[in-house]
This record gives sequence, structure tokens and C-alpha cells, in this order.
Amino acid sequence: MRANIPSFGGDQFNEYDPTKSKKRSSVLNWLTVGLSIGSIIGLIFIVWIEDNQGWDLGLLVCGLAVLVGMLVMVMGLLFYRIQCPKGSPVTRMLQVMEKMSLRTSFIYQVFVAAFKKRRLILLENEEELHQVTKEEIIDGEVLPTYKGFKVIGYRSGITHQQRTGVSFIVTPVAACLAAFIEKNRKRVAADYGLIDSASRVPMSVMWLLLQFIVVAINDVFAFVGLLEFFNSETSRGMTSIGTAIFWCVSGLSSLLASYFL
Repeated sequence: MRANIPSFGGDQFNEYDPTKSKKRSSVLNWLTVGLSIGSIIGLIFIVWIEDNQGWDLGLLVCGLAVLVGMLVMVMGLLFYRIQCPKGSPVTRMLQVMEKMSLRTSFIYQVFVAAFKKRRLILLENEEELHQVTKEEIIDGEVLPTYKGFKVIGYRSGITHQQRTGVSFIVTPVAACLAAFIEKNRKRVAADYGLIDSASRVPMSVMWLLLQFIVVAINDVFAFVGLLEFFNSETSRGMTSIGTAIFWCVSGLSSLLASYFL
């Protein structure tokens, strides 16, 4: 579901229309807001119900929430812009790779083409293995300020390369703040003789507020930027796979973070 919702929402808008393209970018922003609100409700409200009222009631609330979401989606079936799939994207990728291997020898290509009765692949199929163009990479190298995003002329306001670039700048800042706060916590623990002690360190929890704010800024820019990148830079047949790759990268990073802990 997580891999299909962003691509399905992006298909509802024409990417070649400036007005629709801006709304397409807003879909991913609202998706991020919805996921954040759902996480807050699940971590606070649902956990409180399961701890105080029982697991059965908590699971019932979760089931009702899923049911309401399905009903809301079904209510809009008559208004959706559905893009019908045309073949398997994996098959087109394999066809492109086969074509590239045949280009190594023209004589071999003619020989194989004479004896193989196979449909020629379309040029559009090569979009499945298309790389990011040089202009797009150069666009992400120079990062203007977020305040001037209306001046750059981009129809969605700010590019996904710029969103991701902001997260690259903010990430080391969050790590440095976490290291500074941890060093201060150890100093306070040493002053009170609480090193390797289970007692509470006399230090305000508000020290963590600053680093959590920076981490939240990083999540907003990185999450939306990468999600829009995989959703817009892939061809139409690879949109769901590109979004799934994003979730795989996110899951792998969480797994590595658990390993470091």
C-alpha cells in the first residue's frame, strides 16, 4: 500500500500542466502530513488504549480506521484518473538489456534478428533503465535558499534535488547536536557521581528538543524529496517500483541504525 499510494496520487495530475504539476507535488506533502499524524495517533492514542483498555479494543480501533480509509477510497472511484498498466516493466527492462547486449556485434545482431521471430522493443522501453540527466544533476549541485523557491521558475516551487540537498545539510547538524547533548549529559552525570548508575540524571529533557526539531526538518525535506524523486524521475511503468525502492532504502537505513545502537 505504501508503494502504491504515492504513485496513484501522482497519476491523478498531468505532469505537463504547470498547475496540475504543482498540485502533484502537494500530494506528496499532504501524504507526509497524513503519515505523521497517523504515527502520532498510533504511538500515543492507540498505545494508551491497549495499555489501559486492552489489546482487543486497540486492535478494534485499528481495524475500524482501516475500514474507514477503504470506504473513503471507494467513494472516489468514479473520479479517479486510472492509468491502465501496459505490460510488465520487468519484461521491458530485460528487453532493453538484451538489446544492449546485441549491440556489441552488428553481425551477431543481424544473425540473431534473422532467426528470432521476436517483436522489436520500442524506444520508450528504454525509459525503464533511463539515468538521471546531467542537467538534473547540475541542478542539484547548487542549492539556492528555500526562501527564493518562487524565483527559480520551477513549476512545483522547489525541486526534489533541492529538498534532498537541504536534508544533506541538516543531517550532520543533528548529529553534532546529539553529540554535544550527550557530552553534556555525561558531564552532569560525572558531577553528581551517577556514572554507570540507574538513577535519573538531574538534567532537563528539554535539551532534546533542539535536536528533535532539526531531525524533524531533515525528515520533512528528505522524505518528501526522495519520495518525489522516485515518483517523478521513473517512467510511468516503473512508478510503483521506484516508490517501493524508496521504502526499501528507508527500511534498510532503519535496520542499519538498529545495528549501530
